[in-house]
Amino acid sequence: MAVGMGTVFAFLLLLVACMHVAAAAFASFPDDPVPVAASEASTAPDEELMLIAVALAIAERERA
Repeated sequence: MAVGMGTVFAFLLLLVACMHVAAAAFASFPDDPVPVAASEASTAPDEELMLIAVALAIAERERA
């Protein structure tokens, strides 16, 4: 019984150690990306989006 409990305890210690190593590795990555200002973002006007939606609807109708 002691061997089984020792094995489980060793596995849990190994798991905690791996989590600490992973946390240190992920800490080296940069934080969230810098958000782009609304004026810098290229967004399609509503008319272009409407034309895209119509084209997709026609293509879907042709497929069916």
